[in-house]
Amino acid sequence: MKQLALMQGQEIVKHYPLNKDSYTIGRSKENDLVFEHPKVSRNHARLYRENGHYVLQDLNSTNYVFVNGVRIKQKKLEPNDRIQISSDIQLLFLEEAEVMPEQDKGRTMMDIQRHFVHRDDLLRLKKVTQSVVLLNSLDAILMQILKEGISLTNAERGLIVLTDGKGQIQWKYATTYRIDRDKVEAGEADISQSILQDALDKRKTVVRFSENHASSAPPSESMMSLKIYSAMCAPLLLHDRIIGLFYVDARQLMNNFTEVDQFLFDYLADHAAIAIFNAKRYADLQAETQRLRVNLTELENTHQQLEERHQKLTDQIGKSDSGQTTPRVAAKTSTHAPTHTYCAGGVVLNADGEVLLIKQELNWSLPQGRIEIGEEPAVTAQRQIFEAAGISYLHLVQSLGSYQRDTQADQSRELQTTYMYLFSTEQKGLLSPDSSWLTPDEALLKLENTRDKNFFAEILSDIRQALETGPAPIQPPTPSIAPEFPI
Repeated sequence: MKQLALMQGQEIVKHYPLNKDSYTIGRSKENDLVFEHPKVSRNHARLYRENGHYVLQDLNSTNYVFVNGVRIKQKKLEPNDRIQISSDIQLLFLEEAEVMPEQDKGRTMMDIQRHFVHRDDLLRLKKVTQSVVLLNSLDAILMQILKEGISLTNAERGLIVLTDGKGQIQWKYATTYRIDRDKVEAGEADISQSILQDALDKRKTVVRFSENHASSAPPSESMMSLKIYSAMCAPLLLHDRIIGLFYVDARQLMNNFTEVDQFLFDYLADHAAIAIFNAKRYADLQAETQRLRVNLTELENTHQQLEERHQKLTDQIGKSDSGQTTPRVAAKTSTHAPTHTYCAGGVVLNADGEVLLIKQELNWSLPQGRIEIGEEPAVTAQRQIFEAAGISYLHLVQSLGSYQRDTQADQSRELQTTYMYLFSTEQKGLLSPDSSWLTPDEALLKLENTRDKNFFAEILSDIRQALETGPAPIQPPTPSIAPEFPI
């Protein structure tokens, strides 16, 4: 036997078994289902059986009839459909197997949500979350999540706004739908701002109505003044950190948010936080790659200019002499003129706070090597670390700057500029016997090249700070390379 369940706040308070072919619903006592409420018409709706199914019909009521948040004139009811006769009269259409026993009447809607969340909504939610995690554009992710959240909850307007590291709302990083973007940037949006602050403080989804509802927080003055009937806001949480807020509202009297809407909204907000974080990380990595490419181009141009100056000086010295001495002087000059090479390397920290050293030409040093043509310095550093010690997984923490070494052998000088990066890794095993993990103090004592030792001593405070605070995220890109997002 099919039944209608009357909802009051979060609880099912009454069941109406459907054992007749036709029922009338309204405020008049002549109806089969009587609801004495000012928003219910005298003859509001009719429920009748047709071909084994129940059909709900609106009898030209003043405040209409809604099924699953959509206004209907006539609709065949499906199991778990949510019916609204007014904002305060809500019914749930149940199959016989879904009728709750007397002892379970106190269970909330969230407790039994698996019984009436529509399969189409869940499939759509799954499709949305699968698609957004594949997007790399933050703007595209925010707009898709915003539109889907509004559609799933039958809201009218919405926005997603990001927060900074201190949890402060950054209005300039807001994505809006049917809300004035300029007003949002100025912090003057026509929304319930108190509900955003409430969601921030409570770290959970907040639902409000302009009228008193047992299942919602008290209405705010801003909602009543802006004629917002219902509003909902969820914090975007990632590892206990709020990275943004997801807000929707509606101004139609009958479009109030249900517990199922809140369930779908929460689920979408959780996946939105993950997608936003991944998009931000991707943007940071792209910006870092672009920055390194720019630096490499500048280094190549500088190197080319130095080579041209060197050749010009060599030619001038050769021309200043005459006769047979020219080749000899030129040869001597080129023999003693220093060559300039560019290298990259890294300081690698493992989970125990130890530093990686490798043995190169019988000397213990930090892993480093020459930058190949077209190769980015950070990539060179990772390649050298892998070739020297077999460490395949590295997390780039920050750039450590550069330093120079001046070496001389067999009447030739080499000026070497080395760009260094700080990495972290969870890998402890080393594939080469010529590599070793040492504490920072032990590593400082074991380094043999004076310039390497001096450089390591200079960045020792950065290493100790990284060990105390854990690996820091890659620094955000400069605005000239990529947009900055406050995540």
